[in-house]
Amino acid sequence: MEQSDSITLNPKSAFRNRIRLSNKKLKGISMNEMAELRAMLYKYISKLVDYPYDDDVRKMDDYLSYMIQSAEQLEEKSEIYKDISRTAGNSRKILKDIERLGVDHFQAEYVSTFELGHPKAPCPLYEREYSRQAGAEKDLETLNEITQFYFQYGADIENETADFLPVELEFVSFLITRGEEEGAPEKYQKAQLDFIENHLSWLNNLYQQVKDRCKLIGYVCLIGMTDNFVRKDYQFLKQRTLT
Repeated sequence: MEQSDSITLNPKSAFRNRIRLSNKKLKGISMNEMAELRAMLYKYISKLVDYPYDDDVRKMDDYLSYMIQSAEQLEEKSEIYKDISRTAGNSRKILKDIERLGVDHFQAEYVSTFELGHPKAPCPLYEREYSRQAGAEKDLETLNEITQFYFQYGADIENETADFLPVELEFVSFLITRGEEEGAPEKYQKAQLDFIENHLSWLNNLYQQVKDRCKLIGYVCLIGMTDNFVRKDYQFLKQRTLT
């Protein structure tokens, strides 16, 4: 896969799209560059945080390059995003993790860190695990709230858990894209702000756990970069919605 100097490379076929339109198909129009960069960065991070299947491992260098390129261009567009390209670049240590462990052990380490454990994974990628109010009733309330948020803005998920981090990140990308396609970016920026504030504020808690418990240095960097980027993007949206 060749790299490009322009964000228009947009290798959509590289992603397992988890979110689809549940209503009408939107008329495609070109997004402004800032929105496109934000949408693609959320999309790339969503892909990288997700389980690395064999095909993903083979394309990992490309995925990381696209993410870093998006971060660099976004940083050039606004001072709010200062330093995200450096933290994004640190995520290339994932490649060293793969080289050090080999593919099978790398994938097994991912599973033992983020997916399996007793009584739960050391660093689960589910919002409900970081709720201050634990319990089945609260978990169900969280899932219902997120699912309703998805439905309200015309998104649907198939065979996925609503509070799974890759799904939540892809949903923000979806909101950015839909706002541009509908010609109503302000409406959808408020939705992004609301979703980040209420459903991605747990990222720093995840990062603290990853720093303490994750043996994959590249993922420590990636989760840290994700937390950093989402915080800065929240500031960007806050600034836009107040003007």
